[in-house]
Amino acid sequence: MIWWMMGFSPKEIFTNERDEFEKVFRSNNLDNPLKNKQTFAQRNLQLDHIIVPKKLKTNSTVIDNLYGSDHYPILVEFKFG
Repeated sequence: MIWWMMGFSPKEIFTNERDEFEKVFRSNNLDNPLKNKQTFAQRNLQLDHIIVPKKLKTNSTVIDNLYGSDHYPILVEFKFG
């Protein structure tokens, strides 16, 4: 392992970033409409985010066409009223 030569601490290496993101969202009453959706084609990862207040209702979609990118296009519609 060379992580220590790059200046990373053991805590940084073994932290689950997804869990940390979700804690921040919850503590600030925010919602991640793309949660559990794959936005990066190379791995089953959500690298792209649109964060909204929890009280705002949304519909979200990941468009299954790369259009020359390694990230899928995303669409989030906001419902008002």
